[in-house]
Amino acid sequence: MRFSLSTVLNTTIILGSSSCFLILLLRSKWHRKIPVKVILMVCLAIMFRFLMPFEFPFTITVGITKVWPHIYLFFRRTVFESSDVTIYLYQGLFAIWAAGSVFLLLRLYLKSIRFKKTVLSLPDAENPLVISALDEVNQRYKHPRPVRIAVSSDINTAPYITGILSPTVVLPDIEWNSQELSFVLGHELTHYYNHHLHIKLVCEVITLLYFWNPFVYLLKKQIFRLLELETDSLFTASMNEEKRLAYAECMLSMSRLQYLSPGLGTAFATHGESNLHQRIQMLLEDGKNKKKFPAFLLSAFALLVFLLNFVFVFESSYTPPDIQATTITLNEKNAYLIHRGDEYDVYYEGEYLISVPEIFDESIPVYEEE
Repeated sequence: MRFSLSTVLNTTIILGSSSCFLILLLRSKWHRKIPVKVILMVCLAIMFRFLMPFEFPFTITVGITKVWPHIYLFFRRTVFESSDVTIYLYQGLFAIWAAGSVFLLLRLYLKSIRFKKTVLSLPDAENPLVISALDEVNQRYKHPRPVRIAVSSDINTAPYITGILSPTVVLPDIEWNSQELSFVLGHELTHYYNHHLHIKLVCEVITLLYFWNPFVYLLKKQIFRLLELETDSLFTASMNEEKRLAYAECMLSMSRLQYLSPGLGTAFATHGESNLHQRIQMLLEDGKNKKKFPAFLLSAFALLVFLLNFVFVFESSYTPPDIQATTITLNEKNAYLIHRGDEYDVYYEGEYLISVPEIFDESIPVYEEE
């Protein structure tokens, strides 16, 4: 594998364009015809591809003569030169990129430690209704994990789950009924058992690694929204219409609470009128408008992008002027070959140039020696 300026430019442009397409799709009505899982998988595949901006042994290089050379030469401008060292613009940018990523990852790590301490300091839930609802929800899974339920004294904090290895659901200290607890805990544990906390962690890391790329931020935002839609779909799959309406009402009730960023966790309530409207709309539609053909087209599009980005790398095809002045280009208009025994004499503009052992260009005329 090889990491270079070309691979970074290819990954950024191709995957950035793909991200824009997906974001436009999610903002249109077409996404309602495609299963959420399909869109989510495509978004995740593109996001994870950012982790591998490398050129592989099987990668085919494609030379580009228009536009690309100018972009390439811009990044290869000399920014510092001495008798011993020459530093190009792209090398300086790579150094800033590495330093920025290390700083942001360290900040995320320290933030997660502080957040973990805050959650650990919260008291455990002692309400029998909470314990009963947790047991009921956990019975749906073959291999349930021990889950801690903590209570926040801030009654305006929306419920959320955090902790990949030791999950904790944090609930505001308010009056609950058994159905609300079943909905909230069921939603949060659906996140956990479907590894959504792992996905959010990887997306956060990729976003910090590509802190300079706005497409990654936009894609992460859409992935987090899709995770909520996917969780709603999975959790309510066996519910009847009446219970779905009750779940939607609970969602509306929880959305009135203040949303605090739960570190690397997931919150039951998502704010923003468009987000909430989309979740409730898709919840009540219950997959009635989903079509196989649009899902197939989207999957084919994702496969094409991956093949394009993995198999091909676009390189600048450019010859500097000083080299062009000392070289010639042979073609059928200015050159021909004369076959003499075991060799071919090359003539350029009527004058002998060199003898070669074989034909190197089928387009150049070949004549037999008289």
